[in-house]
Amino acid sequence: MKIVELEWNEPIAIADMLSKERGFVFLDSSLSHFQLGRYSFIGIDPYSEIWTSEDGVFKDGTPISSDPFSALRAEVERFPDKFLPELPPFQGGAIGYFSYDLCNCYERIQAADRPRFPQSRNYHFGLYDLVVSFDQIEKRCWAIATGAQQKDNRHPSMRMEMLLSRIKAIPAREKPTRGSFSPLWTSNFTRENYVQVVDRVKEHIRSGDIYQANISQRFETPLPSDLDPWLHYKRLRTINSATFGAFLRMGDIAIASSSPERFLRIDNRSVETRPIKGTIRRDSDPVRDKALRERLVGSEKERAENIMIVDLMRNDLSRSCVPNSIEVPSLCEIESYAGLHHLVSTVRGVLAEDKTAVDLISDCFPGGSITGAPKIRAMQIIDEIERAGRGIYCGSIGYIGVGGQVDTNIAIRTITFRHNHATFNVGGAITLLSDPDDEFEETLVKARKIFDSFDGGYDARNY
Repeated sequence: MKIVELEWNEPIAIADMLSKERGFVFLDSSLSHFQLGRYSFIGIDPYSEIWTSEDGVFKDGTPISSDPFSALRAEVERFPDKFLPELPPFQGGAIGYFSYDLCNCYERIQAADRPRFPQSRNYHFGLYDLVVSFDQIEKRCWAIATGAQQKDNRHPSMRMEMLLSRIKAIPAREKPTRGSFSPLWTSNFTRENYVQVVDRVKEHIRSGDIYQANISQRFETPLPSDLDPWLHYKRLRTINSATFGAFLRMGDIAIASSSPERFLRIDNRSVETRPIKGTIRRDSDPVRDKALRERLVGSEKERAENIMIVDLMRNDLSRSCVPNSIEVPSLCEIESYAGLHHLVSTVRGVLAEDKTAVDLISDCFPGGSITGAPKIRAMQIIDEIERAGRGIYCGSIGYIGVGGQVDTNIAIRTITFRHNHATFNVGGAITLLSDPDDEFEETLVKARKIFDSFDGGYDARNY
């Protein structure tokens, strides 16, 4: 392993320098927070890539397996064991995404006649031996060449020289600018349709089928052929700073995420998940904003949503964790982000000795906060109502690193760019106490910052 400490620069500045490199990925804690927003990471030029398609699992285009989790587990087991606790937690390994639709690989969720989301890879990971890691609290950053793959002139010293030359030689690129086009957003739901499906979910609840389900609507707009997703992401992160933001270029898609929600973290076999359930808009007036916070904290419906998902995640974690190690150190605490207040809980456990990071992800995927309870039946109802794959939305983005370190988000507030189109979903949990019109309005509140990042909203009165 070769390590060079760099002169401190903000992560976005170095990311800007490297954004055109092959396999560029940026895990971006743009919202400063001592625990949740401390670290950011950049990877470039992966030595290998692994992805799924309808025909199985592929590594660099060669079929290797039909089981996506066993194939990923095998790759992770090849990572070097060396981990330096004095550095930020990602020091090389896998960065990528799990699509929500990966659930169809191991559960019968999606009906055969349902249209797929227009990107067919259920996961895609680059394997990175060359990364830049940032500690934003201590204002320090390091270039790391792991030596995980030393063939083809990839000796860590040579790799390090290449990375340092890129950082020194490439000037800062364009600053984020407003778009020069008017988005033409369309949704797969009208207001009337969405109100009707909320009532359908409530009927499922009354019949004892489920306790809650998360129903989303999908927005899409065509884009100018010259729109650069990276420049858009830079604008998005200023409008909607997030602790678990990300930008990835993989295959024929780009992904821009401003997610506030952690899915799973592993640090020295300590496991954590932080489900968000309960949302209310913010107000520019401090007095009204405080009143909104208090309304959220006192809401019986919102707290019930959160507590149900905490119970679900406790059960999911128990499948991979040491018996009796599951605890809930915080329940329904309020956190504030750009435009929204949320109720957030924390669930922790200890990973069992016979379990791996991939086992934990497999046992918990997808996150309960964006499915419902019970999870499998809620997902089947989601499929019946939404009638299409979700793609990356409500999947997960993050890393699986050397030393077994893991941190992943729930891919909400996440845009997929593909073939001159932008697509994103927003949703909310439906319970027996849900008001259909309020649920529809909540989806628009969650979408507002993304609309703002494109300089164009969506007027539901027209639909």
